[in-house]
Amino acid sequence: MNGLILKDMYMMKKYFRFSWVVVGIFLIVGAINEQFSFYHAYSCMMGGIVPISVLSFDEKERWMDYADTLPLSANTIVRSKYLFGLIFSLAVTALAIVSYMVNCMKNRGGDLSSVPAMASVFFFLSMLPAILLMPVLFRFGVEKGRILYYVLFGTLFAIVALTGITDSFRPTLRLNPAIALIATVILWIVSLLLSQAAYPKRPR
Repeated sequence: MNGLILKDMYMMKKYFRFSWVVVGIFLIVGAINEQFSFYHAYSCMMGGIVPISVLSFDEKERWMDYADTLPLSANTIVRSKYLFGLIFSLAVTALAIVSYMVNCMKNRGGDLSSVPAMASVFFFLSMLPAILLMPVLFRFGVEKGRILYYVLFGTLFAIVALTGITDSFRPTLRLNPAIALIATVILWIVSLLLSQAAYPKRPR
């Protein structure tokens, strides 16, 4: 499994350098702009899309067919994609937290009490694309799932942009960071199990 994750890391380094630049720009703007929610949420969701994009490259290059010839179980292949996504989401979440803390110091009088709650929101947003889309893509393939991919991502992006969802998750609403984190992990595990069940049935 370590080899599979390393392969995805190399692909990310080669094909998604621009994504890191865009994420970095948005996080810098989010650190200095009082209306931070859009920039942080977009960065987290864009980070969550990268593992899905890696999966699309695998299918395009027919690596998935090659993987079937290797002494690897279907569950191992699926788990490697989810673990890669988790690593990437944690990295993006950490950067978003730093950006938000800078914003608090600059625009909110240095009050960091909302950081745990916002961190749980950032983590959820970075994990959401994989949670929702991975089972569909593993079942139907990237090409057939592409329409749902764009519709769902566009819908999520629109909701974040129009409602300022991260601004809604304030301590005044008593969001419990631990409960939010546990809920995200449970959804991630359910998505993983669905993908493991769906992958052997994918079109070949």
